[in-house]
Amino acid sequence: MSTPMKTASTTQTSVILNNVTVSGPDSEPFRCFDREQTSRTAQRGDFWVLYNYVRASRTFRCGESITYTTHADYSFLDNLEPLVERWQGPISLALHAPGTDLGPTLETIQYLRECGSPLVSDLVTFHVYFGNKHVPKAIPRNGELPVPANCSAPAPWTGLQSSSMYKVR
Repeated sequence: MSTPMKTASTTQTSVILNNVTVSGPDSEPFRCFDREQTSRTAQRGDFWVLYNYVRASRTFRCGESITYTTHADYSFLDNLEPLVERWQGPISLALHAPGTDLGPTLETIQYLRECGSPLVSDLVTFHVYFGNKHVPKAIPRNGELPVPANCSAPAPWTGLQSSSMYKVR
């Protein structure tokens, strides 16, 4: 609910957000709080989520940008470079990586960060999630990616047969 209030020179806006009233001039209707983007693991319903598993190297204060948020699996990451080149701002990408799909997912993240546009490592934070019945056998610590990517090899998604993915078995 938003309630305009007239003051001497500006209009004041009050907004109730999570049971807290936040007020400010129309040019700044919300107070902004910076949060550290720490890596953590949590369960949400039937899924495990590895939040901020691989973090972007750049950080932004809360009022400096708008984050583009999306989800995919590693077979769709050929679209990431054009997206980050167009958006030119922070991207939060949740990747579905059940069972044995975690390995190729991490290899693809590594490939994009090392061999693709530098904007990927600067601006994209990767989160990983999988169902509680499809937990990978081994999960490297947050941010620990496999051996360095072979940038002279084709991208990991090139020639990928969806039938080889864990999620379709």
